[in-house]
Amino acid sequence: MKILALIFICALSRAPLYSEDTDILKRSEKNISVDFPDTKIRDLVSEVAKTFNLKVNIPDALDGSTSIKLRDVSWRQVFRVTLAPIGYDFIERNQVVEILTPVEIDHLPPEHREVEVYFQKTPLLCEYLRRIYSKQSEAIPHEHSVSITAHPRYFQPILDTISQVDDPDQRLDRFPRTPYFPTEFSNSTLKNKMRRCRVVSPSPK
Repeated sequence: MKILALIFICALSRAPLYSEDTDILKRSEKNISVDFPDTKIRDLVSEVAKTFNLKVNIPDALDGSTSIKLRDVSWRQVFRVTLAPIGYDFIERNQVVEILTPVEIDHLPPEHREVEVYFQKTPLLCEYLRRIYSKQSEAIPHEHSVSITAHPRYFQPILDTISQVDDPDQRLDRFPRTPYFPTEFSNSTLKNKMRRCRVVSPSPK
């Protein structure tokens, strides 16, 4: 009875075992407005990380200053706008934001993880993931979980997608078949936000 009660409580709370992996997503639901005139990029990144309670690994080689003024943006958008002009990018894994160069990210080996699934049928979920991330990952269904193998660049978006669709009210045949990329400026909503922003490239050292 105690085991059944525990399962029932977990189902009601919808607290999946991969909640730690999606913790960054939960902390970053709110948007902010930022105004950093002539600020060192290291200080800017640290301040935004502090605002969102993020753990960030900043490489020693990261240097330079920038001036940015953004309205109604996520921390990911701030990081992208700030880091891209100086040749850096970032990935999210193990609840840590790692700032690396695109070449360093591309050379990272694939990672493997088993993710618990509570509401969707795992074969259907895997087929859904294959349609979206066919070239970036491999998804294998099990009875109550899926095994994911993917490059670290795509792992967090895949986990975020699973978190979104693993819902008793979601039907995969009606859910949009578009990837969830929190770090990319790929959708029209985000482009509209960027039109309202004034971005100044990093200033010379």
